[in-house]
Amino acid sequence: ENVGRQGSFPHGIELVTKVDYFSVGSRSHAFLTLAPLVAERPEYRAALLEHLVRRQLRHWDVAMRRVASEALRKVAALDVD
Repeated sequence: ENVGRQGSFPHGIELVTKVDYFSVGSRSHAFLTLAPLVAERPEYRAALLEHLVRRQLRHWDVAMRRVASEALRKVAALDVD
């Protein structure tokens, strides 16, 4: 409801159709494909970068840290300012 009728989230409907329950089921797809897709929108980029740096790069799972580092590279490349 916040996305559709109220319009509380910028580009909400566009993103919800791409980043849905099934598309985030794969960790690598979520981080390496969907996170950069969302990060193309400047409104979400800083929060994604902060989450990757503060949470995911310190994750206990080595595989998660690797995926996060690759996602960080892709998202940071969009932040040229």
